[in-house]
Amino acid sequence: MFRPEQWVDVQLKLIHLLSSIKIVSDFLFGATWFRMFSKSIERCALQSYGLVKRISISLGRGK
Repeated sequence: MFRPEQWVDVQLKLIHLLSSIKIVSDFLFGATWFRMFSKSIERCALQSYGLVKRISISLGRGK
């Protein structure tokens, strides 16, 4: 599909695109909104990890 040197070029374009999107979103919403959003995602991920851990422990005991 891609030659390795083309793949590097594609990755660089993606990185450039993502960074420009981040700059625009920082300008529009402010960096604080983005930080709050990422913090809430992080918190949800930690909570769901803890829940999965508890469920697996209780299933292990149930056997």
